[in-house]
Amino acid sequence: MINAIALDDEPPALDILKSYCGRVDFISLIKTFTSPSEALQYLKKYPVDLLFLDIQMPEILGVEFRKKIDPDIMVVFTTAYSNYAVSGFDLNVIDFLLKPYPFERFIQSAEKVNQYFTNIHQKSTSENPYIYLRADYGLVKVPLDKLIYVEGLEDYCKFYFTDGNPMIFRITMKVLVEKLPSSLFVRAHRSFIVSINKCERIRGNVLYINGLEINIGRIYKQQVFEIFKGKI
Repeated sequence: MINAIALDDEPPALDILKSYCGRVDFISLIKTFTSPSEALQYLKKYPVDLLFLDIQMPEILGVEFRKKIDPDIMVVFTTAYSNYAVSGFDLNVIDFLLKPYPFERFIQSAEKVNQYFTNIHQKSTSENPYIYLRADYGLVKVPLDKLIYVEGLEDYCKFYFTDGNPMIFRITMKVLVEKLPSSLFVRAHRSFIVSINKCERIRGNVLYINGLEINIGRIYKQQVFEIFKGKI
């Protein structure tokens, strides 16, 4: 089930969303807000999967509100102003609903959300060595058998592959480490996740992989040494 909230300064717009979500069996609209500050406080306390977000609001523009929340929350923009569409996609939102939108258009958006949610939470296995990550207007299939290591860059992660072409995705290390199979990858440092099979050696507290020397973090040391005991 996809847990969602909605923020719109117009109550009638929220009533429509409530009605539409009530007709979809995979989205649960938990709460609605007309106040951006109240919605922001709620999101700081309670995790949600999806936010239906109006853009043109008196207190704050939706595009600015989106920058204040967890980047891993899926967002569908709703607005009566089509000129905001480009800004919306620049923020990697899932979809853009132009008011007034019929139920048929809402269903298209809901299906897109569901597909993304399913793919992004799909656990990879050694028999299924890939994950889907979000980039630009859709999802990118990331082959884990070619992934050497990942470097964390605040809200982004940089992926290094055997073919020499790195890629950057907007995802946190915390979320990524939960998606990657623990049989194939381990977090060795606050800023690095490495492929277990591609590590070359460990000397002292330093892990060597692909010409890179990674100082093993104190809180990850025990797990790393247990995994590599007898391997290299």
